[in-house]
Amino acid sequence: MGKIYKSFIVVLVLDLFIPAFLLAQGDDTGSLRSATVEGYAYLQDQSDHSGVAVIFTSESAAAVTDTFYSNNAGFFTAGLSEGLYSLKYEKEHYVTIEMPDVILVDIDMAFENVTLQGPYMELSGEVSGTLNSTYKYLVIDDITVPSGDSLLINGGVEIYFSSGLKLDIYGLLKTQVTGNDTVLFSSIETDPQIGDWEGIYIHSANSTFDLCKIEYAGSPIVLDYASNFQLSNTLIEHFNEYAISCTHGSQIEIINNIINNHSDLLTTAYVPRRGIYLSSTSNVLIQSNTITNLSSSYYCDGIYMGGTGW
Repeated sequence: MGKIYKSFIVVLVLDLFIPAFLLAQGDDTGSLRSATVEGYAYLQDQSDHSGVAVIFTSESAAAVTDTFYSNNAGFFTAGLSEGLYSLKYEKEHYVTIEMPDVILVDIDMAFENVTLQGPYMELSGEVSGTLNSTYKYLVIDDITVPSGDSLLINGGVEIYFSSGLKLDIYGLLKTQVTGNDTVLFSSIETDPQIGDWEGIYIHSANSTFDLCKIEYAGSPIVLDYASNFQLSNTLIEHFNEYAISCTHGSQIEIINNIINNHSDLLTTAYVPRRGIYLSSTSNVLIQSNTITNLSSSYYCDGIYMGGTGW
């Protein structure tokens, strides 16, 4: 499962100063001092928060590694020897939270509440078959739909990408959405930014994306020698350069989509920004799309066509 790192440094002192030898040896009676700590670890979108492992790992001589578990309400309590610990919260199918360098001394204390994102099913390598909304999905390494295979994504599915990762399609991908559902492709980061993950690359024929939301990718849709491709009723936002890029494609339909870049989130101004970029592509249908909030100190195009027939 992926990880989230938080800066959470707690330093407790006695009489404003603790000599270094006390951290290693305890007080002058020879006994080790201890601390009772407590807190809440919640599971996202759940009513039962039990079973979160709260792992204290020793980082100094007097500290003792130990693991405690949350109850149904998410509450945990831990009795620990004084010392320096790193702290981790984890549960299967949830994103691990790590909080390094927590210093514990012999007074009671309460940690800030945390919430583990999930539940997730991890994806990596080759993927095919059907994705249903039973789980959210977390991409922990680049994923590929291989040539000759297909992937069907049902409505309500949410797919989150770890930093810098992408989806490559050499086979066939289709979304199947009904009612008010969508298919979400997004970043796993707690504070997502433009370009957190790389994007979706289509290298084959007959893939269809309908009723999707694609956000925080550097290049959301890249068509590379793709054909018979359709993108419809989809929201693309928070991207870096091109929302949709197609080179050496044919039979491309881009219908009734919204491309909105929310320029206030842009971090790099001096790059070209285009809603739709087409080059050396034939038989293109672009219809009823809305493209807004492109901003750049370089240049912007809602739609750019070079060497393209339509």
